Amino acid sequence: MVSFIESIGNGYKNMFVTDECATRAEYWWWIVYQWCVIGLLRVVFYFDDILLFTVLLGFVIAHILPNCTLIIRRLHDSDHSGWNMLWGLIPYLGILIHLYFMLLPSSPLSDWRDDDEYETSEE
Repeated sequence: MVSFIESIGNGYKNMFVTDECATRAEYWWWIVYQWCVIGLLRVVFYFDDILLFTVLLGFVIAHILPNCTLIIRRLHDSDHSGWNMLWGLIPYLGILIHLYFMLLPSSPLSDWRDDDEYETSEE
């Protein structure tokens, strides 16, 4: 299983990689990391709303590409097309569909996975 620090490194290192897989742990550690950074920024810039908005906007914009590629790699891990990411654009229902796909277990038969890459310890 991928650790918290490894998942952050993989998120940035694989920012432009869409033809591989990302495990559930890698995806969810990345989400935890982003929520921690956002929470920390809210605490640090508590008294300055304009600066908080500017820094948060910069953080969100800077992480659009890593988030999209991580979602695509997570979909590949569960043996789905990366185009399923677009379900998230549907208001309200899209969030539930996206959550369903992100919670799916890894597929050992995924076309996107190398045979030696699959670890059975995640299950």
